[in-house]
Amino acid sequence: MASLLGQCVAEAASIHRPQLPSHTPHEIILLLNDWCTLMFDAILAQGGTVPQLTGDGLMAMFEAPLPAVQAAREMVDMAALFNAERLAVRRVPITMGLGIARGAMVAGTAGSAQRAAYACVGAPLRRAVLMESESARGGHKLLLDAATQAGLAGRVATVAVKLQGKESAFTIG
Repeated sequence: MASLLGQCVAEAASIHRPQLPSHTPHEIILLLNDWCTLMFDAILAQGGTVPQLTGDGLMAMFEAPLPAVQAAREMVDMAALFNAERLAVRRVPITMGLGIARGAMVAGTAGSAQRAAYACVGAPLRRAVLMESESARGGHKLLLDAATQAGLAGRVATVAVKLQGKESAFTIG
């Protein structure tokens, strides 16, 4: 059993909004590097690992749900500080989606002799990605699946959230 925390930059293309100063390609890479540094700091401080990194997102793994939620809360706080600095210099704030899912999965190095990468496979990964994308779209800072909420055992107040489809979700109360 593991808890997966998915994070994505919502509307990554919004970095180029015409009403605010645009970024050069080099500035975008620097921005993403600064952003990832903050996100990694929050994850590693709670004992998580980051097995997967995409251009504008990441997937972190934790042994238990509470450290994943604590890391997500730190990520939200760090993003607020990061965005205050960006707004002070008339840059577009960065919004993100955060989703946490818990369950049994397979993790390990997968690929070929030419290229291999650490991979997580299973339903928790799909649910974490769903929670992350719904969070980015729906205005919730963080969404949890039912298994994560149950694993918190009342140590964190949560509120049920209605999603389209049959998946149930919770947000921090």
